[in-house]
Amino acid sequence: MLQPYTALIRQSEGWWIGWILEVRGVICQERTRSELLDTLQITLREILEFDTLGLSHRTESETEEIKASDLLEFGMQGASHQAESGFEEVKITIGT
Repeated sequence: MLQPYTALIRQSEGWWIGWILEVRGVICQERTRSELLDTLQITLREILEFDTLGLSHRTESETEEIKASDLLEFGMQGASHQAESGFEEVKITIGT
C-alpha cells in the first residue's frame, strides 16, 4: 500500500532544505532540489523501517502546528502561508 507524506522544501543560501511534516526526525539538506527529494524519501523510508513502536509519527494537529512553527525557525517570522515564505509543499509517497 502506498502512503503519502508531505514535505516542505525551500532553497536557502545555496542549499535546499526540507522536512517531512508527519514524521519526526526527517529533516534533510542537499545542494539540489532533486537530491533533497531523494534524500528525504530515503530518510523517511529508513525511519519508517526502524520505527516499530510508531514513536516518530505526529498527530494531524501536531503536523499543522509544525507547518507554522518550523517556518519561523527558518527566519520566516510573520509568514502565514508557505507560498509567502518561499516553502514549497511536495507529496512524497512511500510503499508500506
